[in-house]
Amino acid sequence: MKSQVQIKQLQRIRNYDKIVGYRRIEEGNHFYSKDLFWWNGAPITGIQTDQCCGLKDLSDRPIFEQDIIEVESKGLFKKKRHFLVYQAEGSWFGKNWKTGQSEPLELLFLKHSVKFVSYAFLNS
Repeated sequence: MKSQVQIKQLQRIRNYDKIVGYRRIEEGNHFYSKDLFWWNGAPITGIQTDQCCGLKDLSDRPIFEQDIIEVESKGLFKKKRHFLVYQAEGSWFGKNWKTGQSEPLELLFLKHSVKFVSYAFLNS
């Protein structure tokens, strides 16, 4: 499985379909960034927040709820499928974009190559 994000809590902050920044929470302290690189204590406000699932794709990019990921089967007969990342009852899932069938997100990352493709909030 890909590495876990090494921060306690990470959220993407957005105004509808525009990402305005990120917030991480460590030991009760809030830090903000516009690019996931430079962090400070100056708040960034937005309307929605998307929680990070704690996993990263092949490019070391954190995966958030409302992300669309491409899952490629390993082995001789490679098959690509797209999933919407979401959280339900404290667990993370990928919902197949075509069939609507859900699978545990950790299993998708464990058995397949995963990369970020797009945002669901742009494609709905």
